[in-house]
Amino acid sequence: MTFLDNIRIRSKILAVIIPLCVVGIAGVVLMAKNYKAADDAYSDLLAEDDVASIAVARATQRLAAISYNAYQTLVYDDASSDMPEIVADYEKNKKDLFEFLESAKAHAQARSASIDPLVVHLKDTVAIIDEAVKAGAVNDNDKAKALLRTADKKIKGEIVEVRAWLDDSIKNVQIQSDALTDNTNNTILYTLSVLGTVFVLALIAALFVVSRGIV
Repeated sequence: MTFLDNIRIRSKILAVIIPLCVVGIAGVVLMAKNYKAADDAYSDLLAEDDVASIAVARATQRLAAISYNAYQTLVYDDASSDMPEIVADYEKNKKDLFEFLESAKAHAQARSASIDPLVVHLKDTVAIIDEAVKAGAVNDNDKAKALLRTADKKIKGEIVEVRAWLDDSIKNVQIQSDALTDNTNNTILYTLSVLGTVFVLALIAALFVVSRGIV
């Protein structure tokens, strides 16, 4: 008589059920782990590229704001009570402009080098606008206008740079998102294949146990 012929029926039943339960539980745990890894990867993608893109877009809005502030100095007299507020708004918007760009670099570290040329160009442009604001704030409008015309030409080029960067960012997010989807699908298919194989082997082993004694 074999070992299986000698063990009790309850033990044989457990020998059938337990391996199947173990396989099922292991499958659930493995699938949950894989889904969690995919979710974390996608969250990291959104936390980096999307946040960086929003920061660059907000920086562009601040660029428009400082341009508007600069032109306001041409409209208001230097003795106007509004002039100090205009200059203060200009300084705040200028500060925000570069802070948003630094935030973009921090969140998109893999692509931060691509933002550096834009920062350099904007610093040159803002330096010109600074002089225009100073001139406009003391009613030297002719000088301010000449400086702003120079700045306008540079801003047009920088807007093109920003659009190109944002377009590349969108493409990058799409590429990474597709890669994550493919990786998740492949992982699920692989996991199901492995679990299916293990389950079949466990079932074969269980049927063998059954054939050896539960009659």
